[in-house]
Amino acid sequence: MAVLTTRGLLVRRHPYRETSILSTWFTDECGPIDVLILGANRNRSPFRYHIDLFYSCEITLSHSEGRSLDFLKEIKLLSPHLRLRRDFITLQTARYLCTLTESVSEPYTPAVELSELLHKALAYLDSHSPSVRLVRRFEIKLMHLSGLKGETESDFLSSMHAHHYRIPPQRARLYQLLSSASL
Repeated sequence: MAVLTTRGLLVRRHPYRETSILSTWFTDECGPIDVLILGANRNRSPFRYHIDLFYSCEITLSHSEGRSLDFLKEIKLLSPHLRLRRDFITLQTARYLCTLTESVSEPYTPAVELSELLHKALAYLDSHSPSVRLVRRFEIKLMHLSGLKGETESDFLSSMHAHHYRIPPQRARLYQLLSSASL
């Protein structure tokens, strides 16, 4: 069993049995990975206050080759991105950016540039209001980092479809919310 330490961003979490959490992290060294956090909901768990959505942490994992699930061993909070929860539109924008990044990434494949882009976008959202411009710039930059060409929204959509990447279903609703908020 190998031990891996990397920076990760918590993008999804679900209860697992009574005291554990099944989570998805977007990491620098492995892209999106599923991690089981045993005993996370226990009162004395060292993980209890370090595992919330969009928390950026340094995590140490126990990884077995051939298994699709890792186990969290240690965690150190780097940035909680608390202001992402200030309103619904900001929360939805952060969720969309994470889901989109996850959709163009392969599990257990190094994704340092994608991870850096996602961390920068969330740091920006932490201190600024979300906008259509931010989301479009993110989509274009993500497209370039994924090896796709184009500069416009239609280029983004056609490239994503041509390469069988899944566009998150909340995209249309997010654009609608952002457009109405900017009026």
